[in-house]
Amino acid sequence: MPGVRGGRLVLPILVALAGVADAKKLLVTRADSTADYETRKRVEAAVIGLARAVDRGVGITEVTFGDLALASGCTGNFAACKDTIADSLSVDEIVQITIVPTGRDAVTVVVRRGGKNVPAREASGRIPTATVEEAMTAQIGPLFGTRKLDAAPAKAPPPPPPPVPASLRPAPPPAVETRPVATEPVAVEPAATEVAVAGGEGEPVAAPPAGDERVDGGRRGNRAYLAGAIGGGVLVLGGLLLWQHARDLEKEIAEAPRTTSADLAHIVDLEARGDRAALLGNLAVLGGAAVAGVCTYLYVRSGRRHGAVAMPLVVDGGGGIAVRWGGLP
Repeated sequence: MPGVRGGRLVLPILVALAGVADAKKLLVTRADSTADYETRKRVEAAVIGLARAVDRGVGITEVTFGDLALASGCTGNFAACKDTIADSLSVDEIVQITIVPTGRDAVTVVVRRGGKNVPAREASGRIPTATVEEAMTAQIGPLFGTRKLDAAPAKAPPPPPPPVPASLRPAPPPAVETRPVATEPVAVEPAATEVAVAGGEGEPVAAPPAGDERVDGGRRGNRAYLAGAIGGGVLVLGGLLLWQHARDLEKEIAEAPRTTSADLAHIVDLEARGDRAALLGNLAVLGGAAVAGVCTYLYVRSGRRHGAVAMPLVVDGGGGIAVRWGGLP
């Protein structure tokens, strides 16, 4: 029966090699691999790319080197069978690939190359599966004439510029003498808070210093109230959208089929989602309306308290109008 088995293998192998019978210089066989399909295809593609540096029309088979040796009646290793296979296929050299997994993220690749009257040579390396192409070029590439790139030599520092003759050097700027200037402090009188207008004998009262805490606090409060009013409006809008979503779910529940248990489970899920959307909508609308109302009231009230108020001023022998900053007390 061994002879029958070998005869059964010869025909499909010869059919597979029909496309490489036109005297290729280099022939790459399919890898003998126990690695996964994706890794095997990437390694084979990398070897074919390296082989094209030797023969741009490199041949490719769909059978392994072992299958070719069996079809040729050779039972030895690569060195023993390379001449027979190369002669029978009319090629100069045969390339054999072997892939064995090494750990979870790497494989060991052995590539052999040789032919009739061409000695067998090989290259091997541990190839990470994340960088197959780069690692194959670096470790297997020398078998096909690819040289490893050496580190670039360090560049020598540029020579220093030649000295400039004294006659061509620019003249230094003339020295400027600086003298300290005596200054006298200037007294600044604070502005008046209440100023008599249209005549009168009342004395002005000093105004509080710039950056009064009451005014600054009022401005910060105004901004906070305005932001709260806007945020409350956004909450109300979000609540209305949740209500609309709950109504859409009710419509979907009314139109949903009720034939199987899966349909009933789907309806229960829709009802739970609708109840949740309605509850969140109620909270958003009520909370947003309350926040917007309170912040709007405080914003309007704060703006009225921190404005400028004109008040009549009556003094002995005259009168006028006094302007008070900060609103009514």
